[in-house]
Amino acid sequence: MWTTRWYARDPKDVADEIQHYVEKYGATNFPFQDLTAILKREWILSFARELIDRKLQITWQLPSGTRCEVVDEEVAELVYLSGCRSMNFAPESGSEDTRREIKKRMKTESLFSAVRASVKHKLNLSCFIVLGFPKDTVADLKASVKLARQLARMGVDDICCAFFFPLPATELYDYLIGTGRIRLDDAFLETPLHTHDRFITEERNYCEQVPAKVLNRYRYTILLNFYAFSFLTHPSRFFRLVYNVITGRETTKLDGFFNETKRKLWLSVKNIFRRRKPAVPEVLPARS
Repeated sequence: MWTTRWYARDPKDVADEIQHYVEKYGATNFPFQDLTAILKREWILSFARELIDRKLQITWQLPSGTRCEVVDEEVAELVYLSGCRSMNFAPESGSEDTRREIKKRMKTESLFSAVRASVKHKLNLSCFIVLGFPKDTVADLKASVKLARQLARMGVDDICCAFFFPLPATELYDYLIGTGRIRLDDAFLETPLHTHDRFITEERNYCEQVPAKVLNRYRYTILLNFYAFSFLTHPSRFFRLVYNVITGRETTKLDGFFNETKRKLWLSVKNIFRRRKPAVPEVLPARS
């Protein structure tokens, strides 16, 4: 995982395994938790063709955030025909400076090109943004807000904002050890990943120039900008959201958020009525 060498199974071998699960267990959907599923163009094309030729009638997803550089018209069309229905891109930041700093070799135009191809071929798209890299500035965060608006206008369905957390054996981890922001003690090693927390505290903030309260504010600024522009430029999505919440369907992460909120509210209301319900006195059987 931490080296620069990439090993891939043969596309036919992966398709064989999928077919086995379909025939033996009746599996119909396959989420691939693979950050490098679309690293080489020929691999993903061969894999898609294998699934198409076998006519397995399955769906599959790439929910973990894959590379976008090789996604073009041909790739997007073939993966959709093979059953792929959702894909996640990981631009990480709207700032070119931040992407250079974290050595992410992705240009904004490459992302936009992949988004246009994916949206055209009806793939459900989500993008990942990470806030609070060590060298992030307010200007970098503003660039991510701008990117969120652009992605919404282009037709991306969802956006996910997470907070940076240093992973061991990475360059940023070693850098933070060198600057004293991380101490090699049991407390840090036992700390779970907090990347998807709703709020970040200063204790878990590894950004040198932006305080935690500002990062929290920008997280919600990005989310609000994205969904506001999404509904304004694609009005049908608002009515789809209302319909999905009423019926309990989930086609986007936002649907899932509102359905889960609805479920929790309903449980709270039921608990309130249970507490208010008068207790029925126990009737003891008459003695003979």
